[in-house]
Amino acid sequence: MHLSPRPLAVAAGVFLAAGTLTAVAAPAHADTSPNGVLAYSAWDEDLNYDIYTFDPATPDVAPLRLTTDGQYNGNADWSPDGTKIVYDGWGTTGGPRIRVMDTDPATDDHVVLTEPCTDFDCYGDFQPAWSPDGTRIAFVSSRPQLDGTPHWTYELYVMDATGEAGALPAATRLTNDPQEDTGYSIQDSQVTWSPDGLRVAWVSQGRGEERDACDIWSMDSRDLDGDGFGDNMQRLTFDDSFLCSAFEDMTPAWSPDSSLIAFASPRTGSSDIWLVNAEDPTDLRNVTAAVSGYADQPSWSPDGTQIIFRSDQSGAYEFYSLPVPPPTESVEAAAPRPVKLTSDGVDKSGADWGALAGSQRGTQTLTVGAHRNGTVASTDLTKINCGKDCAATFVSGSRVQLSAAPRPGYVFVKWLGACRGTAPTCVVRLGTSKAIGAKFAPAPE
Repeated sequence: MHLSPRPLAVAAGVFLAAGTLTAVAAPAHADTSPNGVLAYSAWDEDLNYDIYTFDPATPDVAPLRLTTDGQYNGNADWSPDGTKIVYDGWGTTGGPRIRVMDTDPATDDHVVLTEPCTDFDCYGDFQPAWSPDGTRIAFVSSRPQLDGTPHWTYELYVMDATGEAGALPAATRLTNDPQEDTGYSIQDSQVTWSPDGLRVAWVSQGRGEERDACDIWSMDSRDLDGDGFGDNMQRLTFDDSFLCSAFEDMTPAWSPDSSLIAFASPRTGSSDIWLVNAEDPTDLRNVTAAVSGYADQPSWSPDGTQIIFRSDQSGAYEFYSLPVPPPTESVEAAAPRPVKLTSDGVDKSGADWGALAGSQRGTQTLTVGAHRNGTVASTDLTKINCGKDCAATFVSGSRVQLSAAPRPGYVFVKWLGACRGTAPTCVVRLGTSKAIGAKFAPAPE
């Protein structure tokens, strides 16, 4: 059975705003995470969806309501500096559009960043995710083609964080799947950024062998070769055993050290939270194997020690947290009790646990030493691309891939400093500032 695209309203309440924060193995309690505030959407019996914020460190303080326009507002995602929230909100016609607001409820203002539809020629723009450096926003859209032809397929887009309304530059499309003559099309949704901003992961329905199954894929966040897709596409999950739609299951959230992606999956019979190694898809961990009830919509705590998720184990959809299990530890053996973060009995959706303004993660510097006989470049050439001393700043915890290229008549010998080995590529993780060098030698006669 083919699951065709459907309007956003049908799927209300199951969206995720991707959180992109760091992951380490040490367990922690939810109430010890520094400066963390949840942003999420909640709905009442009249299906009015609004954005709220809540600090788990002060559970006696009621959630703060930020939207009051009576429209659907969902998929909240904090800006990296903690001063703004981007979300999707409905207008009067044409489905949702991407909006941004500050976090001061006294202002009660927002800015519309996209206007994708005229009349009813698309389902709208939704599921926004801020890039780690705050300069770009990724989102999902079924907007028409550039020539105005309707395109009812969900695709991934990236735009400047200032938006695209009016005279601003239009968003760039990162997926470009044509519809078949039968009307079938691949559906893409639920985008999340890697912490260095170089990659995105998302849910793709029908890209694998089974057309009705959803799996997680990743790719570069830019289309440098002009083929209509982000470059270097990779499949990360291989679960063709169940059916889904573009708005159910998976909801991936990338850890800021780029090593793990959290997602929800019913692969064992009930919906659980899983982790997959972003570089080794065979490394899978079930985080909620010992937790009763339904679990979905994972995100990360600001310090990265916990997975937060939504569960109905107490009746209403509330948010809980569990420590991130290390690769060698059995979840069943550890069996940590989940910490309940919210308990007001109101159904909730799409938590993003962001840092307060002024407490965002810092940057680290990667310095490349001088070498006259070759060049060193990062995957993102705008960061590092040099044949002499150079340096660039990255978000703390970033994973940076470097490549060494000898000049004519020379060969690469080895890495120096924070990189080791004789292979021409090296991956360095920037928990602190680091320096590397590359040694080149004359080619053998």
